[in-house]
Amino acid sequence: MEKVISVLVTSEAADVIDSVERLLGDHGFKVVSASSGKEARGLLREESFDLVIVDETMRDTHPAELTRKAGRDERTGEIPILVIVERETSVEWKKAALEAGADDFVTKPLDAVELVARARLLARMKFLSDTVAMVTSPERVMKRELAMLRTPTRRLRRKVTVLFSDIRGFTRFSERTPATRVFDVLNMHLARQAEIVYRHKGIVDKYSGDEVMAFFQGPYMARRAVQCALDIVEGLQEREGEGREDSIRVGVGINTGMVVLGDIGSPRRMTYTAIGDNVNLAARLCGIANYFQILISQSTYAGVKSDPSLEFAKLPPARVKGKQSPVTVYEVKRKEGAKRGPHQR
Repeated sequence: MEKVISVLVTSEAADVIDSVERLLGDHGFKVVSASSGKEARGLLREESFDLVIVDETMRDTHPAELTRKAGRDERTGEIPILVIVERETSVEWKKAALEAGADDFVTKPLDAVELVARARLLARMKFLSDTVAMVTSPERVMKRELAMLRTPTRRLRRKVTVLFSDIRGFTRFSERTPATRVFDVLNMHLARQAEIVYRHKGIVDKYSGDEVMAFFQGPYMARRAVQCALDIVEGLQEREGEGREDSIRVGVGINTGMVVLGDIGSPRRMTYTAIGDNVNLAARLCGIANYFQILISQSTYAGVKSDPSLEFAKLPPARVKGKQSPVTVYEVKRKEGAKRGPHQR
């Protein structure tokens, strides 16, 4: 289910608040309003917001004072600020607002397409920033790259390692299990896998039914992806060995290569994701993996073959959809007796 974007709009003008509530509300936003800076600050202390929209005509509050300039609450320090300005607003005022902490501007009279697009984009930036904040390592996404994403048509070409993990036999499990129980089990296992991805400094791209897609960037990304897969598989094998009723089996596919990162979709629903042939190959490898099997491509093998904790079996070339020629595939396991590193515990 797509996350509902929560917005706080602050203005002394009732017609401005009504316009924002109507335009954003029609596109699924949750909009909360405040008619003064004092009321807005109180709401910020009590609720969580993805975006703050401030009318520049506010007499008692400068836009940045609501979040960054307050400097008293770490929860509000990274909330993006969209300022509603008049067409006549000077460049000097906008420059001062940007330096004080504003992120973007939208001009009166409010245009529905522009307002929704800018609001979604700033909320997406916060989501990415929050995700990156979980990853305390040199591999985190740079703020400069996040700023580049403010341009709706911007796309980033990056070399990443893509991981797909798919639950095997889940359809059969669903057929014989009450729907509420199916949801509970699925959510539990997806959450566990996501936590392992974050532990290995990866980013969960999406959930698609019973499948998880994640990608890894930066130094040792292939190693981190493979170690992540091993932790996922070994953890599930342990649960099955304990005879757990909620145990499941997965197959994993991993590939490394250039992809395009960016928003894709329609103005009503945009998703930040990685796309390209290298993403497809990871998905295809996942599709042919057996129970508890981790299959990696030649490019990923090149990045992990020197890891002394791993062992590999080169499999017969595999024919996968979208490739004219068979692709080289390796199965990877952890060597018997090899210890998990600090990020695998």
